[in-house]
Amino acid sequence: MVKADVLNYTGDEKADLVICMGNSLNFFNAEDTKKLFTLISSCLKPGGQLLINSWSLAEIVLKNFKEKAWSYIGELKFLTDAKFLFHPTRIETESQMISPDGTTETKKGVDYIFSINEMESMLKETGLVLKEVYSIPGKKKFAIGEPRAYLVAVKA
Repeated sequence: MVKADVLNYTGDEKADLVICMGNSLNFFNAEDTKKLFTLISSCLKPGGQLLINSWSLAEIVLKNFKEKAWSYIGELKFLTDAKFLFHPTRIETESQMISPDGTTETKKGVDYIFSINEMESMLKETGLVLKEVYSIPGKKKFAIGEPRAYLVAVKA
């Protein structure tokens, strides 16, 4: 197991596949995303692939964005207040978690939003080529508004 700051990771081995799951890519602004793609490209063998899972692409978010929402997970109630902002395009969210005894915890988060075209440009700048975007990997090509996307890129 490797524990490291992903933006400063250096590895000796070359990989056939790098996977970025669970929307974790959207915590990075454009500059850091390009830096991350450069690092990933340097860790891939020629022809190696990068698989990115996201639900924060513009083609998803613009159709499904909600400013306010609430839900329960077990006995915890979640209240979410989100703002869609530009320059850079992002969603800033404040979430309150309320336990059955009334205890409240507040968390703030930022998800940077990129279009598929912006992702493709950043990948290309870093030696990676976007091959396909799926909603179900290998089975169904992505369509606007679907709840998630899987981007498949190959090292040139």
